[in-house]
Amino acid sequence: MRPLEFAGMIAVMLTSLGTYFPGHKRWIAIFALIVTFVTFSMQVFWEGPRWQMVPLYLSALFLGIGSLSAGQAAGRIQLTAVLASLIFAVAGVSLCEALPVFSFPEPTGKYGVGTQVRHLVDQNLLEPHVRGAKAPRELMIQIWYPAERGDREARSAYRDRRTTSFWTSQLSLVRTNAVVDVPIVPARKETGGYPVLLFSPSWSGQRVQNTFQVEELASHGYIVVAMDHPYGTEATVFPDGRVVRTTIGGGEDYSSAAAFEEFLRKANDETKTRARDVQFVLDTLEKWNSADPQGLLTGQIRLTSIGIFGHSLGGTVAIQACWLDPRLKAALDMDGMVAAESATEGAKKPVLFMMEESLVAPGASLEGISEQRRRTVEFNRAQDKLMKASLARYGGYWLVVAGTTHKNFSDSPLFSPLKFLSGAGKTDPRRVFRIANAYSLAFFDKYLKQEDSHLLDGDSQNFPEVQLQAWEDKKVH
Repeated sequence: MRPLEFAGMIAVMLTSLGTYFPGHKRWIAIFALIVTFVTFSMQVFWEGPRWQMVPLYLSALFLGIGSLSAGQAAGRIQLTAVLASLIFAVAGVSLCEALPVFSFPEPTGKYGVGTQVRHLVDQNLLEPHVRGAKAPRELMIQIWYPAERGDREARSAYRDRRTTSFWTSQLSLVRTNAVVDVPIVPARKETGGYPVLLFSPSWSGQRVQNTFQVEELASHGYIVVAMDHPYGTEATVFPDGRVVRTTIGGGEDYSSAAAFEEFLRKANDETKTRARDVQFVLDTLEKWNSADPQGLLTGQIRLTSIGIFGHSLGGTVAIQACWLDPRLKAALDMDGMVAAESATEGAKKPVLFMMEESLVAPGASLEGISEQRRRTVEFNRAQDKLMKASLARYGGYWLVVAGTTHKNFSDSPLFSPLKFLSGAGKTDPRRVFRIANAYSLAFFDKYLKQEDSHLLDGDSQNFPEVQLQAWEDKKVH
């Protein structure tokens, strides 16, 4: 719980006790009740209201009824009010703990982190998700970059309230480690600028969904640019107030052969569209490196050192974008599939495939399992072969983290400590974050900065959860 939420809970408990003071000391209960209401008022004003706190607000209301009751029935009213208050207080505390306003891990690099959001319009492409569209494709991007360590109170919000639902509204109260619109730390001239990493989110994910990772990379001297892909991203908010929501439906569907084929069709189409978005962002970054209208990135980008990463379908997009655009030098695919041309032709660049632990052993028999489960396993095995064929041609790494699920490679495990809500695996989520960040840095440092930490040389004693296989890089990049 946040400080004022915790203080409100304590105030409720003390007020409950104060209700039973003798009549001539009734002022104690009244004083405690005033403190309770003042505390909750401060909480709403300073930390923001959220629905998980409603039971605690109601508990204060019940205490008010009990404390101000008088007459012959006062004793029964007070007892009922206190019992109701305690029940609601327990419910409120439980909800706040189950769906917390969490904190992100502190980035470990030498830089602070700045962030900025921008709106882009691709005048050369009509919006592909709208039949008969006459308007160009629009994107929202967010940039994280090396900055001086700044005012902690000016940290950016994690999510815009308009991109959340009732159940996830608390995410708009979460603060990140990045500060909005602070100046970039100028890159040393001899480096030619900072290397750049592009990030593509999951099927319906949002650009901020891997904040644990992008902040860490920025703190180590990378400019990270994440994209919302409108009509795919769950909700994209444009500067004029428009909110565009996803139209592509759910993701993987193995329930029937027809549903599976439709999923593959959508995945191919969406992968190609998003890879085109990547190209447009690269074109824009080249222009900004020459003359950024906002002055932030002029002369700060090392255009020969650009990589890309993504989670789930974002990883798929990263592979396709590498196949499509030679400006990209390396890709990190976090538990994504491969699709479109790059599925069979490979990424044409080194790739780090960072994967969840498989629940079915590679050689295990599929007898006796349902058609849906068989379809899932067979698809995953076919995907593994395609990915490893790319590794054999262009080099890279295959990394599996024990005790993980698909959700572990995003911010989702922070949303709740209850794994049935967060979807996290048995390995401590913050431990998985440290693993993902360590190997992401090692991989991109090697291919974009020409700095080898040797973490990728083999299995590491520091990370016994990781199984790593390496393929020799046979291409010149």
